[in-house]
Amino acid sequence: MVGIDKLKEYLGNFNANYVINSAFVVRMDDFVEHSLADYWIFGHTHYSGGSALIGKTQLICNQLGYIQYGENKAFNPKACFEI
Repeated sequence: MVGIDKLKEYLGNFNANYVINSAFVVRMDDFVEHSLADYWIFGHTHYSGGSALIGKTQLICNQLGYIQYGENKAFNPKACFEI
């Protein structure tokens, strides 16, 4: 489990000066950190970045991405999440 720096790494893949950036990524780390959520399940980044922790909230993603571009070698087809 890694901390908030992992989320910044996810976000670092996006150009901060790109005019339509908000269509692709929204900075919600403060919101997540102060939420009461135990888990934050997210997607649409086309790759799995492993687990991350913001405050007490565990971020979870396991994305396949575009197979033809080899975007997600880390995808785990047997992964499951139980509530």
